Amino acid sequence: MGESLAFDTHQRLEILTHFVQALLPADSAAAERPRVLDVGGYPALLAHALAATHDVVTVDRESGRVDGYVRASGDALPFRPGTFDAVVASDVLEHVPAEVRQGFLDEMVESTRGWLLLGGPFRSPAVDAAEESVADFARFATGQGNAWIEEHRRCGLPDLAETRGFLADRGLASVDAPNGSLFSWFTLQQIKTVLHATPDGFAAYDGINDLYVALSRGSDHALPVYRHLILAHRDGGKIDALLKSSQLGPSLSLYGPKETPPSDPPDAAEKIRGAAEAFRHLVTVVREGRGGEPEKRVERDYVTRLETLLDRQEARQAALANEIRDLRSRLSAFESSRFIRLWRRLRGQ
Repeated sequence: MGESLAFDTHQRLEILTHFVQALLPADSAAAERPRVLDVGGYPALLAHALAATHDVVTVDRESGRVDGYVRASGDALPFRPGTFDAVVASDVLEHVPAEVRQGFLDEMVESTRGWLLLGGPFRSPAVDAAEESVADFARFATGQGNAWIEEHRRCGLPDLAETRGFLADRGLASVDAPNGSLFSWFTLQQIKTVLHATPDGFAAYDGINDLYVALSRGSDHALPVYRHLILAHRDGGKIDALLKSSQLGPSLSLYGPKETPPSDPPDAAEKIRGAAEAFRHLVTVVREGRGGEPEKRVERDYVTRLETLLDRQEARQAALANEIRDLRSRLSAFESSRFIRLWRRLRGQ
């Protein structure tokens, strides 16, 4: 997708970066920088976003080639208890089988000496309807399923209240920050499927994606939402201070330890299913306009375009990794320079 992040990737990265920086402000005079663990964070986007201020270790089962990357499973983290100032997992829990989720959460709780940030989609009638409609529409329009959502369905989306209750049982107080309008997420996912199934549609979708990101930066969190971000800490005073803080921005809301966000509007799921039918009709019209192109040709074209997109993303990731290595090399050379050694000696006197 060109040089831009997908809208939903950008949205969750933006809110995570905001809260990590707000909850763990970097102090240039401190001996050590805040340490953050990003569980399931391949390809280390959070580490890149916070590289100037925080030390971020990324853990994932995928192979990674960036600094600070550890290949491991989230339910068996290879760190001592309390190693990190914050542990983060974004859009990961819904990919963890239900029977091992408690062990996964226990590992995260044990690894942090401070904050736990846990974000992603949680089960609700409207979210279930949106994911089901997006997956079914992808199969109808392209002949290909949506692998991410199909894994959500196999594992089952986690329950928000149960997850916060589990953390409370482990001694953590928490708040919930709903983020990412569900209707926007659903609409853009459907548009993406339509355009990705259309010749040269990738470029058109890039423009729509970038426009949405530009117009919705830091906003578009109206209920119902697709994601929730749980922020938890063993010190209830930290949670109270967060609820009273002015660091939320104009569009974010927090729901405290004994609060839950309003439930989905009763007609939300019905509206989503109705919109899904409209998108199916749109694809039918497009196909008829192209002379009823055979289904296998559509599938073949779609796979080719996906492979092109993957190659572009991998090249971008490799370029970012090279840039980080270059910056670290420059920093190392500067720190070992004669001027810095002299300055440190003078400071020691």
